[in-house]
Amino acid sequence: GLRNFRTQQLKTEFADSLSPDMPIIFMAHAFNDGCQNSLTLALALKKVNVPTELHLFQEGGHGCGARATGVPVDACKARFMEWLSSNGFTDSRGIRTYTTALSEAIKNKTLLPTLKTHLSSPNLEAAYGAQTRWVKSHYYPDNVGGFKGAGASAGAQQSLGIDGPLVGVLPVDGLIEASPNLKFKLNETGPMAIETEIGYRIAVDISYEILSDQQAQEAVSAVVPIIELPAQRSFADQGSPAVNMAASNIGSFLYIVGEDLDPTDVDTDQWSLEITHNGMSLHDVKGSV
Repeated sequence: GLRNFRTQQLKTEFADSLSPDMPIIFMAHAFNDGCQNSLTLALALKKVNVPTELHLFQEGGHGCGARATGVPVDACKARFMEWLSSNGFTDSRGIRTYTTALSEAIKNKTLLPTLKTHLSSPNLEAAYGAQTRWVKSHYYPDNVGGFKGAGASAGAQQSLGIDGPLVGVLPVDGLIEASPNLKFKLNETGPMAIETEIGYRIAVDISYEILSDQQAQEAVSAVVPIIELPAQRSFADQGSPAVNMAASNIGSFLYIVGEDLDPTDVDTDQWSLEITHNGMSLHDVKGSV
C-alpha cells in the first residue's frame, strides 16, 4: 500500500515524489476496500496543490471493472468521463487548435482568431467550450478577478442575434487602477478597443441561484466606473460575431477600474459614462441603454 503501517502516513518514497508539477489526478475507490490509501494520497496531493478529484463509493469491493455489477461503484465510469470532459481531454481538434491560436495571438499581440477557421459549424456552445478551456489553462484558479457581461442591452442582443448577454472572465492581472496619466502603446498592448462599463463589486461568494432583484442588490458592496480595453477580433471575421466574442473571452484582458461608489447613492439606470480625448467623445454609455 501507499501508507506506512506504523505511522498511517504516506510512505516517504511516495510523499517525497509529490510536487505541484504533477498532472491532475482522478481517483475512485470503494468504501468497503482499502480506501485509506486513496484518502491519504488525496490529502497529500492537496498539500502540494495538485488538482485532484476523488470519488469514494459505499460499495464496490476490490478490483471493480467495466462490467456493470449493480453496486454504487458502477458510477465511477460516468464520473471519469465527466472528469475527462471537464479537463479538456475529450475536446474536439478544432477547440484545441483554436485555443492554441488564441494563446499565440495574445502572446504576440496580434489580431484574435475566429472560431470558424477551426470549426466548420461553430455555435455558442462550442464557443463557451473554447472559452472554458482557455480560461482554465490561463486564469484558473488564482487569476480569476471577475466576470464581464457583453450585449446586455436589448438592442445589442438583437444586433448580435442572441437572447441573453454574453459572459467573459476578467483576469486579476488585467486590472489597472485609474489615474490621470495612464498611457498605452499599441505596439505593446496590441490592437484594442475602448469601452465604458458599469462594474459591481460583489461582497459575498454567490454559490446559489439569485431569485430576486433584492438578493442581487444585497450582494453588491460598491458600484465602479470601468474602462475596458478589449482585444480586437480578426478583421477577416467569419460567422457569428457573438460566437467569436464568446470564444475569445470577449477580448477581456485589460480593464481600468475607478473609485468605488456607494450603491445606495447611485442610480445606475441614469448613470452616464463618457470617454473623451482632446474634447472629442470616444465612447459613452448610459446604464439603462
